[in-house]
Amino acid sequence: MWFGIYDKQKIAFLFLGVFVYLLPVVVSAIRAIPEELVQTALTLGASKWQVVRTVLLPAALPEIFDSFRVMNAIAWTYVILAEAVNPGQSLGYMVQLAYSHQRASWSFAELIVIGGIGIITDQVIRMLSALLFGWKEQT
Repeated sequence: MWFGIYDKQKIAFLFLGVFVYLLPVVVSAIRAIPEELVQTALTLGASKWQVVRTVLLPAALPEIFDSFRVMNAIAWTYVILAEAVNPGQSLGYMVQLAYSHQRASWSFAELIVIGGIGIITDQVIRMLSALLFGWKEQT
């Protein structure tokens, strides 16, 4: 209701859906960092901000980035849900049009397009992860 029923509502829906997942991942990734690394940096004279910037963030970033792949799948699911709520002139409109004209082939084509975009974005995220974090063991 706060964001209306147009694109702002869809963007807020996607942001909240992904943010709710990302926050616990960031917290658990930071908690998984060995305390010895933080204590060593503090012993060597690093400020709290320097510890965050040079120890916590680089150590947690690979796990956070890996969670982007999962969030990508969640976000595409939310895109489909958001489009179903307020179709407008986008994917949801095409689905509604296919339904009203009883064209199942249109719906399947749209699902293939959405699935293809999801697979492509997943592969891009996977390649970026391998490029940025090549030192980390890939799963």
